[in-house]
Amino acid sequence: MLTRLAVGLDQKQYLEDLLRRLNMQDSATAPTPIVSRLSADNAGAPLSSEDHANYRMAVGSLLYLACWTRPDISFAVSELSRFVSAPAEAHMKAVKHLVRYLRGTMDLGLLYSKTAGGAGPPSVLTAYVDADWAGDPDFRRSTTGYVLVLNGAAISWKSKRQTAIALSSAEAEFMAASSLVQEMIYIRRLLERLGFPQSEPTPIGEDNRTCVAWAEGAVGGSDRAKHIDLRVHFVHEAVQANVLSLQVVRSADNLADLFTKPLAQPVFVSLRRRLMGE
Repeated sequence: MLTRLAVGLDQKQYLEDLLRRLNMQDSATAPTPIVSRLSADNAGAPLSSEDHANYRMAVGSLLYLACWTRPDISFAVSELSRFVSAPAEAHMKAVKHLVRYLRGTMDLGLLYSKTAGGAGPPSVLTAYVDADWAGDPDFRRSTTGYVLVLNGAAISWKSKRQTAIALSSAEAEFMAASSLVQEMIYIRRLLERLGFPQSEPTPIGEDNRTCVAWAEGAVGGSDRAKHIDLRVHFVHEAVQANVLSLQVVRSADNLADLFTKPLAQPVFVSLRRRLMGE
């Protein structure tokens, strides 16, 4: 007899408390966490001292949610976090938009599932990585996004602005890939200690063909790759050691897109279902 085992994680009570603190229990809902990228330019008047304090409180609370059970809001919170020292009217508006999205998805959380008693696959780790090249309107830096998935939902994820300026989309993607590989090596070792060794290379979905070619050693050492040579060798050695395999996927199928840019509702919801195990 086949039995579907499922474990769900959510922070509904925490979210309800946050809505009360922000006096938004009865607010309208929003379809996505963020509409567009945020900038320091043309953001309106600076917030008052009281509103500034509320902004910091809200962003801190949202960051806690994003880190534990709501990876779907990671990109939006990353954008908001950039302005905690000097927020303006547009940034507070974006906070309220995100809270309205959360109000409409109160019951959403991470759902891990597995079929017991059958011939289904074991706990196999998969991953996705993406970068939004020069998407930051203020400093033209790229955004790294990655996610590792196990048993139907995310177990580790990141949305972060890159510390160095990438000179091409392929470079931005490879910088993101090298960050993912570091996390993935740690997760594979942790799973082995917990009794779930990964016998095959972890497949990584990537939508940039040049990045995949660099990982396979096709252009490593060329003039185009010299300035990221260490990252090329690091990821290439992981590929050669059968720790991972980079595979080209369509952008529409890349879960990491959720962590690098605002998305239209249909694409966002489709990727969110796979991310959260809905």
